[in-house]
Amino acid sequence: MSGSAVVAGGIVFALLAAAAQTASFFCTRIFVTRMHSGPLKLMVLGHVIMGVMSVAALAILLPGRGIPPVWDCMGPLFTASLCYMLGQLSMFVALRYTEASRTAPLLGLKIVMLAFITTVFMDQHLGLAQWSAVGLAVLAAFAINFTGGPMPWQGVLGAVGACLPYSLSDLNVSTLVHLLDGGYGWHAPLVAVSLSYALCGLVSLLLLPWTGIGTRQDYRYAAPFAAFWFLAMILLFAAFGLIGPVYGNIVQSTRGLMTVFAGAALAYMGMVHIEGKTSRRVFFQRLAGAAMMVGAIALY
Repeated sequence: MSGSAVVAGGIVFALLAAAAQTASFFCTRIFVTRMHSGPLKLMVLGHVIMGVMSVAALAILLPGRGIPPVWDCMGPLFTASLCYMLGQLSMFVALRYTEASRTAPLLGLKIVMLAFITTVFMDQHLGLAQWSAVGLAVLAAFAINFTGGPMPWQGVLGAVGACLPYSLSDLNVSTLVHLLDGGYGWHAPLVAVSLSYALCGLVSLLLLPWTGIGTRQDYRYAAPFAAFWFLAMILLFAAFGLIGPVYGNIVQSTRGLMTVFAGAALAYMGMVHIEGKTSRRVFFQRLAGAAMMVGAIALY
């Protein structure tokens, strides 16, 4: 496959991942507002469902291809999974208090975290354009925060708090996919997702005694989140494997724009329990803030 085809494929996968993530954010919002349940309960139930999906996928993928190189994969697998679950819980807290159209664009602040990680721990020096991108991302975050009134502090803290563990997870996901690439080829992203979410599902099973096993209705409302998020992760792992975590995050950041448009559409259809109605002026302010965040990530 030519280099341009690889890049094009990575971009398509990242865009589709952004769309699936956008849908999962609104499904999360529906669960925490309609079921009046805490973020931890959705995280546990959703990941139990994804754990079942992952075990089923591994049962199909592994026969005939052998067991993955467990010892080589253990470090990035455990780190990616743990950091992801911490980031996801923080994001659920944010979505409990704030609309998805205001929360999702703030995930673009991951570039601030990536800048911190690369300069402090990887001894890499950033250029003027990259530091300008960091500054633009911070300005975009302030612009998004104050559209339609200040965001609840829990929403801001949850979204910003998700950025560091998400960034660490992304870096380890890319390593995991490349470790599996030699033995599994194009199946590597799906194997990586399935291994990671089987582990997350196991952890979630252990947490069920504390969160409650859940009712049939709980699972019915958690299932859409689980399905969209699992699909998004398969697509995103594939994108990271093709174009790397930095470029993948640049394209994936379009989810901020997608959530602004989707939120406006849901509010227009009267689904105000998911996304509150806003004025035309506020809509364009949020759109501008989300576009600034995408621009910042592209500049980085």
